[in-house]
Amino acid sequence: MKCETVRELPVAYHKGELDDDKRAAVEEHLAQCTACAAEAEGARRIVATLDQASDEPIERIASTVIEHAVKRRATDIHIRPASDHLMVRYRIDGVLHDAIRLPAYVIKPLAARIKHMANLSVSERNIAQDGRIRVEHEGKEYDLRVSVPPSASGESVVMRVLDPSAVQLGLGDIGMHPSTRERFDELLRRPNGLVLVAGPTGGGKTTTLYAALKSLMKPEIAVFSIEDPVEYRFDGVTQIPINPRAGVTFAVAMRHLLRRDPDVILCAEIRDRETLQLCFSAALTGHLLLTTLHTDD
Repeated sequence: MKCETVRELPVAYHKGELDDDKRAAVEEHLAQCTACAAEAEGARRIVATLDQASDEPIERIASTVIEHAVKRRATDIHIRPASDHLMVRYRIDGVLHDAIRLPAYVIKPLAARIKHMANLSVSERNIAQDGRIRVEHEGKEYDLRVSVPPSASGESVVMRVLDPSAVQLGLGDIGMHPSTRERFDELLRRPNGLVLVAGPTGGGKTTTLYAALKSLMKPEIAVFSIEDPVEYRFDGVTQIPINPRAGVTFAVAMRHLLRRDPDVILCAEIRDRETLQLCFSAALTGHLLLTTLHTDD
């Protein structure tokens, strides 16, 4: 049996899916070829991890972690491995709280389970991966934006919990103080200028800006947004996702949008001087610019 043939079979071999003759031929080749034997060992570890991830206890742990986060209205879930345990933390009202402490042996299978749910590669552990999970709780659907960066203690997982119903909220639904609401409404009635919403992660910046957009929506105006990524779909708004790998940064997208005759632009976040300058330029040349700035409080 040739190397090319054997390298297509290691997963099936370790899962016991080969007939006796083919299995014997693979074993004979592996005994003679160290390169194929090394690849087969890697495949064995992947199969073992997947088997662990499919175990009912691991599936229950993954479901419980997500369910508790939704119940507690967490905006983010942090799953961080340590040398002797795994800590699950929830970000609630902008602050991280320790939530669940798990034994170290669930680190690999739990990460594999979440990656499998997010349609990510279970075998790839040395590069960051991003995906999405859709879950349902008490009749409502939630989107989880999953990021799996590698770490020294094992794979960590961060999940942003997105409630699609948040995009339906109006300015009267988000708890804004009446005096603040009055000043905010006055800003939104202006034909041009810059409205800046500042606050920490999970503080409600995106929800506030979407509520503002909802109040601004009219057939006679063109509304665009630049987001990283597009967290919620918003009818009536042309939403542009940032893609740095393709060269689409906030600054590049802003320059592009200014040539498309916008009335209102939502720039999800100011991250650098160039984007800041373009936002000011847009605000000073007849556009209403809504944006955010990350702050500690």
